[in-house]
Amino acid sequence: MATIINLLQLAYTNLEQYELALKDAEKCIELAPDWVKGYFRKGKALFGLQQYVEAVDSLQHALTIERSNREIQEALKMAQAKMKEPKQQSSMFGIPKLVVHSASPTS
Repeated sequence: MATIINLLQLAYTNLEQYELALKDAEKCIELAPDWVKGYFRKGKALFGLQQYVEAVDSLQHALTIERSNREIQEALKMAQAKMKEPKQQSSMFGIPKLVVHSASPTS
């Protein structure tokens, strides 16, 4: 059953349906808590949702299961790099805010 959910979760990730992918990854972890793919795919879904701290946690857990997995190592590096990037301010609609500096009126 975990394998089927894992494949469905992979499809959601490929379609950029990250919230659905996250739900399936969590279900996969519930069914098979020692299976590395659940944590790896959860990390990828969280990365897609721009939840980088949580993605790092999940990917680090995946590495405790499979230390030599290069794909997990690369995903972890990417998530850690994103955590270090400054956050961009955005409006409630997700559009970046422009910061306008006005000149002081002269008398």
